[in-house]
Amino acid sequence: MQVGDLVKVKKGCFMQGLMGLIVKEAADACGSQRLWVQLIGPVPRAIEGKTVMYRPERLILIKGTKQ
Repeated sequence: MQVGDLVKVKKGCFMQGLMGLIVKEAADACGSQRLWVQLIGPVPRAIEGKTVMYRPERLILIKGTKQ
């Protein structure tokens, strides 16, 4: 997964079932990939307009970007 991909959050995770766009990717101290996702749809006011960090295992790729 990379920046610009459309993803869906897996069931059982924070904000399950919502779709979003990957806006940033980075690695943590151990080298594991972390993705920041801008969620689309009805979200709580506290996280409205903010990105949420997910591990790639928690996301389902809907549509990738072509480069």
